[in-house]
Amino acid sequence: MLDKTKKTRSEIVEWNRIAHKKVHPQLTQKDVYENYIKEYPESEITYEEYKKVITQFNWYFMNYVIYTGFTILLPFFLGTFSVIRKASKGYKIDFHHFKTTGERKKHYNKHSERYYARFYWNKSSKRYHNRWFKHLFLFKSNRLIRADLAKAIKNHNTIYKYQYYET
Repeated sequence: MLDKTKKTRSEIVEWNRIAHKKVHPQLTQKDVYENYIKEYPESEITYEEYKKVITQFNWYFMNYVIYTGFTILLPFFLGTFSVIRKASKGYKIDFHHFKTTGERKKHYNKHSERYYARFYWNKSSKRYHNRWFKHLFLFKSNRLIRADLAKAIKNHNTIYKYQYYET
């Protein structure tokens, strides 16, 4: 039978929020630290120490992925993380030349032979396959990590260590 009781506006808004997943709370590093302190009150680590540990781990992890080219299997069925290379579809503008001379010239990307690399988080695991919550997680690399990737490709020719990905 259908529920014919009248619902209040707040109940309808709450149902829509949950059903259509319009609101996604963002979990920050501070939130994770506070949760850690609640679970383990006997640990006497300050937030600054916690932040240093997490930052160092992330830095080591990203450098390992960049310089080895390995695909890392993440825990708790979160998928795999790697750096992939793709072929460029066309030539881009050489912005350094354009800023200095004002003339548009193609950038041929000779140091990587027209390939470009990017970070790739494959979230399709058997446990979470075709589920809505695999879209809740997001990885966006910061500018320093992208600069490290560019330096590794230019100085150490690591572009050939990365798995080729066809579009």
